[in-house]
Amino acid sequence: EAAADATLTCGAPEPATLLDTSECDEVLGVGWFIDPDELSDPASSVTATAIGVRPRVAVVFSAEQRGQFSLEVLSALAEPVTEHLERVSRCQ
Repeated sequence: EAAADATLTCGAPEPATLLDTSECDEVLGVGWFIDPDELSDPASSVTATAIGVRPRVAVVFSAEQRGQFSLEVLSALAEPVTEHLERVSRCQ
């Protein structure tokens, strides 16, 4: 089962490539940032970081987990993230 390979980190650092002008994708009310360079390389793993909550949460997906699986995981995380973490900003 591929699910065991996704890695969740609570208290993740701010992504180095996150700028005030960076886009984020909102999934069920939680804004996730993925480095554009990771997104542009389909063979790359991606790190989705919830940027509008504290503590910050990040999930690493392998290249094989990109797409439907990663969307399902981020959707499943929406409720616990919004219920238990402090919202500090919304997706731009």
